[in-house]
Amino acid sequence: MPQPGPTPTPGPSTSHVTAVRIDGSARTITAGGTVTYAARGLDATGRTVVDLTALTTFRITAPGRCSGPVCSTTRAGSATVVGTVTIPDGTFRASAALRVLPGPLGRVTLVPQQARAVAGRAVSFRAVGTDWFGNPLGDVSGRTAFTMSAPGSCTGSTCAATKAQQYAVRGTVDVAGRQVTGTATLVVDPGPVATLTVSPSRANVSAGQPVDVRAQGTDTFGNPVGDLTARATFTMTAPGRCTGASCTATRAKTYEIAAIVTEGGSQVRGAAVVGVTPGPLQQLQLDPPSAVATVRAKVPFRAYGTDGYGNRLAELTVSTTVAIGPDGTCTGQTCSAAKVGAHTVTASADLGPDTVTTSAAVLVVATDITGIRLNPRFAQTRPDQTATFTAVGVGKGGAVVTDLTRYSAFAITPDGQCTDQACSAGKLGRHTVTGTLYTTGGAVTDVVPVEVIPKRGVADRTPGVVANIQVSPGTAQADAGAGVTYVATGVDTFGTPVADLTSQTTFVMSPDGSCAGATCVATTPGPHTVTGTFTGVASAAPARAQGRAQGMARGAPLDVVPAVAHGPEVTARAAGVSVSRSLSSRSDLRAVAATTLTGQASLDVRAGPGSCLVAPDDLTTLTVTTQPADGGAASVRVDGVFASRFATCPVVVLVDDRAVQDVTTIAADGTIVAATTVSGDPPGGAGAGSAPGTGTAQVTAIDGRPIKQVGFTLPAAPATGPGWFVWLLIALAVVVLAAAANSARNRRQRRWVSQHVLVTATPMQGSVSAGREPDAGPSVGIRLVPRSDPARVDIATEEDR
Repeated sequence: MPQPGPTPTPGPSTSHVTAVRIDGSARTITAGGTVTYAARGLDATGRTVVDLTALTTFRITAPGRCSGPVCSTTRAGSATVVGTVTIPDGTFRASAALRVLPGPLGRVTLVPQQARAVAGRAVSFRAVGTDWFGNPLGDVSGRTAFTMSAPGSCTGSTCAATKAQQYAVRGTVDVAGRQVTGTATLVVDPGPVATLTVSPSRANVSAGQPVDVRAQGTDTFGNPVGDLTARATFTMTAPGRCTGASCTATRAKTYEIAAIVTEGGSQVRGAAVVGVTPGPLQQLQLDPPSAVATVRAKVPFRAYGTDGYGNRLAELTVSTTVAIGPDGTCTGQTCSAAKVGAHTVTASADLGPDTVTTSAAVLVVATDITGIRLNPRFAQTRPDQTATFTAVGVGKGGAVVTDLTRYSAFAITPDGQCTDQACSAGKLGRHTVTGTLYTTGGAVTDVVPVEVIPKRGVADRTPGVVANIQVSPGTAQADAGAGVTYVATGVDTFGTPVADLTSQTTFVMSPDGSCAGATCVATTPGPHTVTGTFTGVASAAPARAQGRAQGMARGAPLDVVPAVAHGPEVTARAAGVSVSRSLSSRSDLRAVAATTLTGQASLDVRAGPGSCLVAPDDLTTLTVTTQPADGGAASVRVDGVFASRFATCPVVVLVDDRAVQDVTTIAADGTIVAATTVSGDPPGGAGAGSAPGTGTAQVTAIDGRPIKQVGFTLPAAPATGPGWFVWLLIALAVVVLAAAANSARNRRQRRWVSQHVLVTATPMQGSVSAGREPDAGPSVGIRLVPRSDPARVDIATEEDR
């Protein structure tokens, strides 16, 4: 039988309890602190009648907890403690407010926790404090010491680093000798591209062999930005060229390959050096490659062996054979010609198993060329365009006498290249074009300035479709009478070149002058305007036709192909270029729109040196007068009349393809007179009374360029008297008869001597050796005596040898 337990203590009397009140040991605590509560029963008068703490269940606002009458919470702020008790008088509930304050600083959090910045750019941090339970204590940056892992550094709450990497940032607060630390992460990225490195930095290749390059970027602090090859634009010193990142040059010399990357509106440039060496020996080259010489003047040539691109490897002058045509002679490697006009010097040499040939152009002129003059005298162009030049020869009197563009060599500095007479350059600014002509008196040169100006619009965009055209050179100066050749380039809306439209563009000049193709000439000094007009069509692809048709109505750019425009015009003007578009249909998806694009250039025509560039129309009259002369010949007189402005200019007068004299000078009144004598016999050598012969008289420029030609008739030979051939036969007959008579006389004399004279030979003092001449002095005596009396008389005496 179980033993009885202890007798329970009787509980307080709860009779007459009408309410309950709970009281805490404190109304304010710090987070994590405790409060002990007591529950008291109250009667109707509010008087405490009983302690109900032991019977009361206490609860506190979450996240707080109560253990019996002891309650605690970690959340700062206001909390409510509720006590609930059930007694015979009923169930009663009471509450009490509790203020919870944050505890002491327990943690520090840095803001931002994750930061990113470019090298050299500072980032500001804040330190936010909490107690151990996470109750915010606010900004504690003023109490925080900020540090950063090396090589970064902090000044106050601002931290920065120049090396691109990840850094740890720490903020430390001293709390009564206790260190509270918070951390954050700062990632430093490379800054904008400041330096561009092209690799390989140095290379050596053979002519024509491509070099593949790459571009690597770094920021201001040397942090690598990465491979920028795809973003870079590569260029090579002329005449080298780059296609993407592959660069090629054919001329042997040292080149610079430059890479340009546009970063934030500015350009960053890097460069590498490439040495191009000649390839294997393949060709023959003459120096000079072209020349101008006077009639019968000697032009010496030297020959060189070159690779396939003309780079010299060895001199082969001695082993090279040269010849000149269509007339002339060469002695060794020096050539000359007697006829005015274009000549070709050909050369050949044995290069191993093969014989190679080459040629040089020689212009034979009738007067000395003392200098050259380039036109235009000033030009403007853009990096993607060319300026075309001409060269004329200047004579002793300072007048322009002939066009020598074909025989001149052109070069542009400080950078760029010239292909024939078309020159271009990539660098902006002032350039110089030099023209060089080789003459028998040495090389003569002339220079003109060229200004390379920026392209209009955005340069680093993918070219679009043609929106307008540019006529270049946009600004030029030229001598009166000199031609300037223009180029029409189709550009998109950003000014990026799209197509060469020169051959499809019509050029006109105003207020005077004329254009033949793309070459324009004005003879009146003063400002002129050259207008290029392109007319074509733009067709929209079916997949994009609707949008393109709408774009046409708004003046959008068009894909241009040659055609003739029809229909009403819609005209717009932008950046000095007028664009007219004729729309044949705006609704048809396959519409074809006629397009007219116009561009202009300015030309300042200046009075240059007097021109002796005589044209056929400048010789207004050419006549020939013939008269009989002695010996059956005929005198021929050529008279001509030129425009008076050609006074003192030289021309060449030829009669039957033979120059009357090297140069005939036009008189002050524009006239020329040249006289010569030619045979009066008709072709075939017919005798007296034959029909008269014919001939031609021709006037040419000093370079052999024909100006005008007329025919003439020689006077008939006289009908009386024997002809020259008869007189020749008579003279021959007289000579033969005289010789026969003399021979008969000699035969008669020899017969008389043999009959009447005895010839004896007596050796004299002296000696003769075989094969040698006799010694000096008499050696043989010869005696002639009559046969009838040999002792009577000597008819011959001794002869000494």
